[in-house]
Amino acid sequence: MNRFQATQTKLAGLFVVERQAIADTRGSFARLFCGGELRECGWSKPIAQINHTITRRRGAVRGLHFQRPPHAEIKQVTCIRGE
Repeated sequence: MNRFQATQTKLAGLFVVERQAIADTRGSFARLFCGGELRECGWSKPIAQINHTITRRRGAVRGLHFQRPPHAEIKQVTCIRGE
């Protein structure tokens, strides 16, 4: 699923990238960056992806999923507010 809408501008190599958020009763999730999906815009840097999640319900944990190799990922989680 591509979570970005990329539109080429009149300037060569310049794209307008709009994020497609997914929302449900728990809050919302938006991928801030994904190298694989943005490759079509010419992105070739080493960052794999950056996500931003808003969770409205107390006690909910999102974005942590068990994955077996070769699809395992290292995840960094930052709590901006709460604990």
